[in-house]
Amino acid sequence: MMKHILFVLAFSLISFHLQAQYGYYGVEKNTASMWSLGVKAGSPIVLGDVDYTLGGGYEVGLYVQKKVTKVIDFRFSLDKGIASGMNAFPSSGIRNNTALNGERGAVFQPVIAYDTLEDRFFHNYKTDYYNATLFLKINLNRIFAPYADSWDIYVAGGIGSLLYASWIDAADHQNNIYDFSQITISDPIDTEDIRLQLDAMRDGTYETIAEADFSRAGLGNYHVLTTAYTAAAGFRFQISERSSLGLEARYIYTTEDLLDGQQWDKNSQLTTDVDALVSGSVSFDVMLGKR
Repeated sequence: MMKHILFVLAFSLISFHLQAQYGYYGVEKNTASMWSLGVKAGSPIVLGDVDYTLGGGYEVGLYVQKKVTKVIDFRFSLDKGIASGMNAFPSSGIRNNTALNGERGAVFQPVIAYDTLEDRFFHNYKTDYYNATLFLKINLNRIFAPYADSWDIYVAGGIGSLLYASWIDAADHQNNIYDFSQITISDPIDTEDIRLQLDAMRDGTYETIAEADFSRAGLGNYHVLTTAYTAAAGFRFQISERSSLGLEARYIYTTEDLLDGQQWDKNSQLTTDVDALVSGSVSFDVMLGKR
């Protein structure tokens, strides 16, 4: 009995090794030359202190992917995105926010000092970012179906850098601060009505750089560089012998709390949660090299 078990285990290990190296009829698969070049487009949101549902944005990117085995790929991606949001309720606790309390002086124009009035502001933001990530991608379906070339269900994890800057619309076209006392707030709050009132009041120009540590490494226009950890999951299917379409969701974790330009609660205390970027995208890639 033991000999039979050992024989089955040995046969299974040999078969797994051969499947990893060869395709049908014992023909070796040329995984070493399989590369893919792709483009993607989608929409991001910031999970933070400001409501993203009243915002918008976009994300576009390029990526190159190298097949290592049928199950494992390496991918390097470069993405550019803009995410925005706005609260439909006023916030206090802005006395420590240097973007809103007038502490910046003439270096930052316009000089914003909302804390001298009602200590009230409708938080909004537009975040501009660039993301470079190296991924390890695992094709889950190929663990059990190694010759399933026409589609993939996968998960991926990656580490990279996020370069971002957050801006707020804190002044009108004449560099005057907004009089938010004119906003009529119902009880309960009618989100759509507040949005319409704010859209009618605001000029939609995000002229004021949000609070940030500008002494940190960055690249012009007050962008700040930080480390980003990304988890992804997606579905990819072939539309021709050398091209594929895909759908992917990403969650990008950082140690930053200013992706949405806001880090203070109503008691002027630092909020406890860090912000994250979440995106969904559609991709198109072409395979390069020999199959």
